[in-house]
Amino acid sequence: MTPNFKTQFIKIYRFAILGIFILFPILLIVLPADYFDHGQSISLFELFGAENYYSKGMTRAVMHLIHFDFQIAWSYNKLAFLAFPLVSLIWLHYFLRHLYKVNRAYFLEVELGKKINLLISRYLRFTSKFNFRSKLKKEPR
Repeated sequence: MTPNFKTQFIKIYRFAILGIFILFPILLIVLPADYFDHGQSISLFELFGAENYYSKGMTRAVMHLIHFDFQIAWSYNKLAFLAFPLVSLIWLHYFLRHLYKVNRAYFLEVELGKKINLLISRYLRFTSKFNFRSKLKKEPR
């Protein structure tokens, strides 16, 4: 690959990833709350014959949470009230990481780009202080 083609490919890739990050939540908001309520379940647990499992009804519950139908979401799966905010925070973190890369590469000369870059870099520096890796040394074999 030539350097020019490689940089163009990386630019298109980064903007495509940002587009997916933006369009996916919009799509879930635009779809009606009962969109996943009907139809055959495609859960692997049900295909293998499991009857009770923790993720049963999670998609339906999250879809109703997005549309503020809390009672219906509670009836589908109670763990959705814990899982949805956590997944949303993870989504926001990775969205900001990709936005930081795009902003730093293409929009840093604009004043708004500099401000966005500063805010996101402060957030990323704050989250990088949390190191969840084990600090135990491996024993030699």
